[in-house]
Amino acid sequence: MKFEDLVFVSVDDHVLEPPNMFEGRLPSGLAERGPKFVAGENGQGGWVVDGVHSPWTMNYGAMRPGAWNADERVAELSSIGILGSLCFPSFPRFAGQLFMQVKDRALGLASVQAYNNWMVEEWAGPHPDRLIPLGLMPLWDPVAMAEEVRRISKLGVHVVGFSENPSKLGLPSIYDDEFWKPFWTACCDEGTVVATHIGSSSSLPKTSDDCSMEATGVMIPLNLYGTAADYVWSNVFRTYQPLKLLLAEGGTGWVPFFLERCEIAYRARPWVREAYGPKSPTEVFREHAITCFIEDKSGVALRHEIGIDNICWEFDYPHGDCVWPDGLEFAWNSYLSGMPDDEVNKITHLNAMRHLRFDPFATRGREASTVGALRASARPPYEGAVTGGFWDSALGEKEAKWRSGEAVTTS
Repeated sequence: MKFEDLVFVSVDDHVLEPPNMFEGRLPSGLAERGPKFVAGENGQGGWVVDGVHSPWTMNYGAMRPGAWNADERVAELSSIGILGSLCFPSFPRFAGQLFMQVKDRALGLASVQAYNNWMVEEWAGPHPDRLIPLGLMPLWDPVAMAEEVRRISKLGVHVVGFSENPSKLGLPSIYDDEFWKPFWTACCDEGTVVATHIGSSSSLPKTSDDCSMEATGVMIPLNLYGTAADYVWSNVFRTYQPLKLLLAEGGTGWVPFFLERCEIAYRARPWVREAYGPKSPTEVFREHAITCFIEDKSGVALRHEIGIDNICWEFDYPHGDCVWPDGLEFAWNSYLSGMPDDEVNKITHLNAMRHLRFDPFATRGREASTVGALRASARPPYEGAVTGGFWDSALGEKEAKWRSGEAVTTS
């Protein structure tokens, strides 16, 4: 296979929501206290919902338009050569847990529903062959969660965000079978994938209060290691057979060791196996978990021990972790070029399309979806930095030229 013939679908990017997204989307009695972007000095500001502040600062005048504008995002993806993208939220936090902090539950629910309507109507809806919608949940109420799963499924949303560890948010853990039953049941009934992103428990691993940011960055996948352990050893996967769990931005290299540890625990005592059931932890994990990576040579080398039908690729636009602007070349040169074609296709797009019920080929065909075809149809990619975080990607003269269609470089 040639590089130009590859197809890439990213299962983990982010949208930095536009400041006007809630206009006209909330009931009149709630709109005044609903989510609003409050600008400060030099355009930098933040989102507030009924006095509850988002932790993220944003500056829309400094951000790349592709961060918050769907048309610009699709143009950006085409210039890179990426076909499809699943986007997690930003200001409400990665599982929408900001809305859970709103004391007025009616306002919290209305905000969640308004967000989901915007995701369908303004973000993914106009680009069904490029952007995959992700819905948020009213995490505090599993019955309302179930109702929202069913409502947005009818609108074409088949992926919903959930916390990697709800107990860290003050909610019951996933070991509470009765509490979460309505949510799990609705997801199974509708074929909805539950997507949990690192940091969606509003916490990150730390060795001490003053440990370095780099140390935390290295340990981040441990959050989803713990998430995987909870799901494998709770009743969730073994009770809800159709359920799929996407582990976003946690990497994959840890999975073989994790499964080895699970098998050791499973074999250790006969009563453990008797209580667990006939399927081993490895079988259970492979049936239900979808693993994802941005850069992960170890995981790719061990892909068959992980389960190659459940590995997906991520780009992480517009966060600093994405390899910019040559992330696709990096993937090809680092680990894809020596892999059999069928395995390349699974990791780069087929697994994502199957699990997330995303079928762009039905309308555009594969030939128009490749890296080569997308780049040929797009303006040249801008080669400057994407962002060092959420908001600090400054616009400059070179990017202005790029947005007008000119080819520019950083040299």
